Amino acid sequence: MLRGKAFVKFSTKQGLDNAIELNGSEVVGRRLRIESANTISKPKTERDPESTTIFVGGISYSTNETKLAEAFGHCGEIIDVRMPLNED
Repeated sequence: MLRGKAFVKFSTKQGLDNAIELNGSEVVGRRLRIESANTISKPKTERDPESTTIFVGGISYSTNETKLAEAFGHCGEIIDVRMPLNED
């Protein structure tokens, strides 16, 4: 079972910016939380200003990496999708 969160890495900053514009949108009755992963996963002193990874929260537990890549594919080229498991 997944926790309902994922990390999506884009090949460009424009892809990241396009995805962040979807913050707060609703998918299958669930409001998504989308923000730069840089702001939530590292202390301010360790953040990479060139990061192109977003954090996505609030996704359905039935979502998989393929569905997530399809949902964000229009934002820009995706180079990685990670969905942590409960034990992560």
